[in-house]
Amino acid sequence: MLQDLVIQFRGNGQMSVQWPGGLPLYPIERCFLGTGKRSVECLRILYVNGAYCGDTPIGKLMRDFSCTDAADMYYGTLADRVRFFIETFFEEVKQLQADRSV
Repeated sequence: MLQDLVIQFRGNGQMSVQWPGGLPLYPIERCFLGTGKRSVECLRILYVNGAYCGDTPIGKLMRDFSCTDAADMYYGTLADRVRFFIETFFEEVKQLQADRSV
């Protein structure tokens, strides 16, 4: 079930072990160790390798997450939001702070 899924984005150095195989996604499900059968009432975890920057949709998204310039991003919707916050929102906040200090 989707409500039992936790998605975690992890970069280099955020796990106690290195990403085995350099894969973009690492799904984890709990199982009963004695039988090896999956637990039906369990929490599933999907680790997303934030350091993965392959030429796949998830690799491009991870690359976009590390970009500081919206013009360098692959995904337009994300770039538009980044552009809004960097070029518009933060500038307005700076202006408000300057106006208050006068």
